[in-house]
Amino acid sequence: MQLPEQVDIFYFLLIGTLGMLLLSAGLVIFFLVYQRRLLRQKAQLHDIEVAHQEELLFSNIKEIETERKRISTDLHDEIGSLFSTISIKMGQLELTITDTSPEVKKILDENKGLVKLGIQSIKRISHSIIPPSLEFFGLAAALEHLCGQTDSPVLKVTYSAPENFPEVSAETGLAIYRVAQELLSNAIAHSGATQVDILLQSHTSLVLFAYYDNGRGYDTGDPTIKKGLGLRNMESRINMIKGKLNTSSSPGEGVRVIIEVEI
Repeated sequence: MQLPEQVDIFYFLLIGTLGMLLLSAGLVIFFLVYQRRLLRQKAQLHDIEVAHQEELLFSNIKEIETERKRISTDLHDEIGSLFSTISIKMGQLELTITDTSPEVKKILDENKGLVKLGIQSIKRISHSIIPPSLEFFGLAAALEHLCGQTDSPVLKVTYSAPENFPEVSAETGLAIYRVAQELLSNAIAHSGATQVDILLQSHTSLVLFAYYDNGRGYDTGDPTIKKGLGLRNMESRINMIKGKLNTSSSPGEGVRVIIEVEI
């Protein structure tokens, strides 16, 4: 038979053990809740950081387009006007020169040719910075012009779009056009492709842009390739217009890019 003192000790130890177990369980629960809260805060901070970086990237793209427009305008209005004035002055000078020797005529013709070449270069550079066809005739016509300029015996570029392609917003048209420029530039500079196919379609409220080349392709898991080809910039442009961009490639299999944008 147990003595009262032994019973008291037993209950004391039992209560103490239960208390320690409850305290330990409380500490474990507190630790888990605290850890979960830290992970949630860390995820929120990461989302904020990503959103901030994306916002900065969007802002940079807008600033680049604004600067491109300014440079294009300055080239056309100031430098283009200067070359046009030089051309007029050259014509006036030709009328006042009494020396009609072949040497003088040759020098005049060469200078007139250089001035004409300068005017053509200004127009070409200005139009490549901000394509007038995009502003005046729309995305389908601008892409057709771009593909026609890029097509060559070295790189065959085929383009397909419906005749009744709908109008899209200026932001959407510029974003898709810039991606097409980047892809064609990569095809020329990096891919070793001999054939590029570009397709532009519309389905009810959706615009579809498809690109394919037969180049050497690349490993999509290589981050240096993604950075070098400007894919991040393409993704940012399409994200700005709330679109979807899917890229697929593998070594020896070329590159395929699909863009979907709601209009």
